[in-house]
Amino acid sequence: MHVTQLLEKNNDEFVSAAYLALLNRQADPAGGQNYRRMMSEGASKLQILYSIYVSTECRPREVNIIGLMDAFAELRRGAEGNNSQPLIKESGRNALCVDDLLLQDGDDFIASAYLLLLRRPVDQVGLDNYRDRLSGGASKTQVLYELSLSPEYIAVGIDPIGLVEAFSKEGLGLVGRDFFSSFQRGSIVATSLEEILKQQGANFVESAYRTLLRRPPDEAGFQYYLTKLMNGCSKLQILG
Repeated sequence: MHVTQLLEKNNDEFVSAAYLALLNRQADPAGGQNYRRMMSEGASKLQILYSIYVSTECRPREVNIIGLMDAFAELRRGAEGNNSQPLIKESGRNALCVDDLLLQDGDDFIASAYLLLLRRPVDQVGLDNYRDRLSGGASKTQVLYELSLSPEYIAVGIDPIGLVEAFSKEGLGLVGRDFFSSFQRGSIVATSLEEILKQQGANFVESAYRTLLRRPPDEAGFQYYLTKLMNGCSKLQILG
């Protein structure tokens, strides 16, 4: 099969063909719905193929699709050309989606995370900060979550492929701009301490502020308490 044969297909037919070609199985309902949503939000068919290709399920498989690697290389070049800041690092493995990014480690991971989420190279302050976070036990997904809560990421306005799914797997809640937009909705006011303690991650911090202080969290307070949670502080300790 040539990659162009896949790219000629559309919508459900494309998703089904991509699963068969890369994973040798039918698309499960959740996976099919996820990739259809991505395409409806602007992801290209080639980006969908790349997301499946770098998935945990596909990595051990031998994929024989003629022209696929050339198409991925072209996708990288296009990503670099369409942004004011380069998406491709000068060294190390490049990331086009979150699954690919999470394969990297250390400084390579941090540098790639900045390029993918913030569309710029990492500065020294950020590099030092996230080195400390990783060495202190924070997961790579937690680092991405903290970046997603920054005003800089919210201003970018684009969620990389797989970001929401990665956060969901670790129970981290909403992506940054979706989280802060929920302040206007007043959606997490609890009626008891038990209800507050049932919330996870960012939702817990918002619920605590809204229920106990009767206001949404300011950005500094939100970042402070979320970091304490991620560093192992218990919810009861935070509540005081």
